[in-house]
Amino acid sequence: MRTSSYTIYVTIPDSEKVVIVNSLTGATDVVHEKVAEFLRAMRKAGDEQWVAHPTEQPVEGPKGPVSSPSEQTLLRLIRRGYLTNLSAEEEQQRLVDVVNVIHAGKMRFRSFLLVPTYDCNLRCSYCFQNDLRVKAENHFKLRSMTPERTDRIFEAIRDLQPEDEAHRSRRLGLYGGEPFLAENVQNIEYIVEKARSEGFDHIYAITNGTELQHHMNVMGPGGVTQLQITLDGPREAHNRSRIHKDGIGAGTFDKIMENIELLLPRGVKIDVRVNVTRINAPHLQGLAEIVQKRRLNTFSNFSIYATPVNYPSKTPPPEGFTPYQLDLFMAAKEGDGDNAMKLFERPATGVKGEFLKMFVNKTQIPPRSAFCASHSGMYLFDALGDIYTCWEWVGFPALRVGRIDFETGAVKYNNKQLERWHNRTIANVPTCRKCQYSLYCGGGCAVYATAQTGKFMNNHCNSYPAVFQKGVREAYLEYQSMENSDTALKQTSTATLSSDGGGMLCQ
Repeated sequence: MRTSSYTIYVTIPDSEKVVIVNSLTGATDVVHEKVAEFLRAMRKAGDEQWVAHPTEQPVEGPKGPVSSPSEQTLLRLIRRGYLTNLSAEEEQQRLVDVVNVIHAGKMRFRSFLLVPTYDCNLRCSYCFQNDLRVKAENHFKLRSMTPERTDRIFEAIRDLQPEDEAHRSRRLGLYGGEPFLAENVQNIEYIVEKARSEGFDHIYAITNGTELQHHMNVMGPGGVTQLQITLDGPREAHNRSRIHKDGIGAGTFDKIMENIELLLPRGVKIDVRVNVTRINAPHLQGLAEIVQKRRLNTFSNFSIYATPVNYPSKTPPPEGFTPYQLDLFMAAKEGDGDNAMKLFERPATGVKGEFLKMFVNKTQIPPRSAFCASHSGMYLFDALGDIYTCWEWVGFPALRVGRIDFETGAVKYNNKQLERWHNRTIANVPTCRKCQYSLYCGGGCAVYATAQTGKFMNNHCNSYPAVFQKGVREAYLEYQSMENSDTALKQTSTATLSSDGGGMLCQ
């Protein structure tokens, strides 16, 4: 009998409790620290090699002699998968088997995005597409999607849709470049009308938000219902980062805010993304105060989240944050009494939300087989006829997975490229097969793994273990606070399974 290689320990500050998670079985429990010490002591020699990513929260060793918990607790530890008779290699094979089943199910679904144009009216400092617009040899790529090309693309989408009606995609995304340029009004109207006729009842888009005022005819129920819009701080900070092609003097902040205020009453879901570096991080509070002053946060269809700028290089610049570092920075601001900062979703917010729901509802968190939909059936079609699986690599023909010949109507796929993308699951990434966090993180982004390690099939952890630890810890502390209230006591229940200092609260 040994402790499972996929056991995670999350210590709770100023407490004798530890949250333990087994990512392979999906179990999560709150135990006395003596139970956690016992599990650590039951690891076999050499098992430490399976702990691929030590977190930034050091694991303390036993505080004294380690004793075995009660028989009842031992049986529960076995049943929940924390103790196992499987070897590390046998457990790893079980993970592979689980992931393959999950991924086969994911592959039954499709998701689709259109890139109406690669042109854009901004020249953001960190944009990976800037070469498409500033280099003359790429200007031919800046054409816009015509109605005729739109029709042919939807024919290709129709062929990719699963035969089973239940698995057909009903969501369509618009990406760029900037899809909502003023000169593209008619093309966008045609795309939206065509999408609706093809059964897509939810259209979303990633946009810089600067020229949305020209596209109000397609905004709201029956048209585009969700937008991601970027604001990188209050006016001055934003205009330095999100630079208009006509220069900093032609600032974009005010127009974006006006458009957001036009769209919220129409019922359009607005998700504001803030790309954060150490340069604009001090301005987050100023942006939050503007959001409050303009009462954007009073709309239920408004949200705002902060995320670090990702740099596709082996050595990110010094102004970069990891997600964990950004979360620490923002949490510290909240701790200093900056209530405005609480408007933002932080990097750990997603993990916290999932585990809080799990603690309250006594459910499990679905495991992931891969990082994103690029590996399980996402297709992006651009105005040139090129087909991609990942929006980080659109616009680079060498990386496309297919192409539509608009002259003949033929669609050809590069099956080798498609298989490469669809096979990048945590079962096929060597480090991820051994990692106790991989079923929650999905192995990280393939594009950034390639940029930083030179290998597509490498992992890109991006501080996920530390973010996971922080999110689970915050979730449990909030759950504990809820549990102490009269209302929460009526909705939840706990069970102490032994009285020998080895009790477990099982979820």
